[in-house]
Amino acid sequence: MVKRLLTLLILLSLPAGQLYSSDVLRLNGDIRSNLYIGLIYGDVYNYFNSNVISLRGEAKPDENVSGRFEIRFRNENISELKTLEELKMRESTEPVSIQFYEAYIQFSSLFFKNLDLKVGRQRIAWGTADGFNPTDNFSPMDLEDPLDFKSRLSVNALNANFYFSNFSISMVIQPVFQPSLLPNLDLMENQSNTMMAEYQDKLEQPVISLPEFKAKNFIYGTRIKYSGEIADFSLSYYHGFMTIPSLRDIKIESSGFALKNITPVLIYPKQDVIGIDTAMNVFDIGIFGELSLVFPKGISTVYYINDNRIENKDRKMYGLPEGGISIEDKPFLRFAGGLDYTFKGGYYLNMQYIRGFFNELSASQLNNYIFVYLKKDFFDSRLEIQPSIGFEFDTDNDAIFNMEKTDNEKAYIFSLETNYIPFGTGKIT
Repeated sequence: MVKRLLTLLILLSLPAGQLYSSDVLRLNGDIRSNLYIGLIYGDVYNYFNSNVISLRGEAKPDENVSGRFEIRFRNENISELKTLEELKMRESTEPVSIQFYEAYIQFSSLFFKNLDLKVGRQRIAWGTADGFNPTDNFSPMDLEDPLDFKSRLSVNALNANFYFSNFSISMVIQPVFQPSLLPNLDLMENQSNTMMAEYQDKLEQPVISLPEFKAKNFIYGTRIKYSGEIADFSLSYYHGFMTIPSLRDIKIESSGFALKNITPVLIYPKQDVIGIDTAMNVFDIGIFGELSLVFPKGISTVYYINDNRIENKDRKMYGLPEGGISIEDKPFLRFAGGLDYTFKGGYYLNMQYIRGFFNELSASQLNNYIFVYLKKDFFDSRLEIQPSIGFEFDTDNDAIFNMEKTDNEKAYIFSLETNYIPFGTGKIT
């Protein structure tokens, strides 16, 4: 099926210090208007418009204490009204929200000369690859634009960093889990589970079960990083949850033998991740790579009929598929690596190989991808053209859910991004 996603972004940026600047406080920001249209053979399947005002500030009242914030005021003018009463409320007809993207305080030289502590909402960025980062697990993904894999959300955390010589040690504690923001698409349309695929017309909206706010569910991790003149290396460990949900329960309501509806219950699987990443520059060629060894907690699908759990041995008499595993209880490797180089004439090339996409959560789901994009500026950098193409190949396929193994499935994606910058503070994409 051919799908086309058209995106228009108009950006007005306010350079650092333009709003306000002093020795203690600096303010800047931007205004964005985003328009997304998705088409299938000319028919619209996805459309929304958002307008965002971002205000960023940095405060440094003294040498050892500083703070940073970014507040986003957002209006999405495509509302989903369902009742007459909602027509009487402005927040329903003109939805407006406020997002604290970042808001943290940093203490420098706390207890020790080289110890820094950040407390509050912050973006914790680990890894060296470009956009696809298997070691970057704290900050969930922001997939409002389904083609922007680089956008991430911030989390509430305590982040301590100790520096000595060319090394640094980071220790992070995140008490409250935050999920990824998923794209505004029908994510239940294509299902691996045989029953859910067969009874699409009976499917209710999935129920999401978030991790409880308990000490045993605290998310934490640590990283040791070496920064050298030629190359950087780091070794990391993460204990927490995947930020993409996975199927755990299927709850069926029936009247006699007549099936009325099916409600999927999704949870966020637990995982432990050991990661290694590196970045280096060899003859002006940038080389980067990340490898993560993921230890997931296995999840087997549980069926309920009218709130009564059906054991695996009894499923056949109810016409339910036997088995069913959402997450396999065995470790798997994710990898992202590539290179970038700028040729004479200003042609920038970026190539990456990826093993395991961000939404492939189990060993049997891993696929292979290659992404390549080229970027070139024209007319004194007023016009920027960036074509890119991606391939999926040799899928191992979803041996889970008792689906037949398939070989050599292929898919591709092509995109063309054009940036026009008529003035220094305005851009149309």
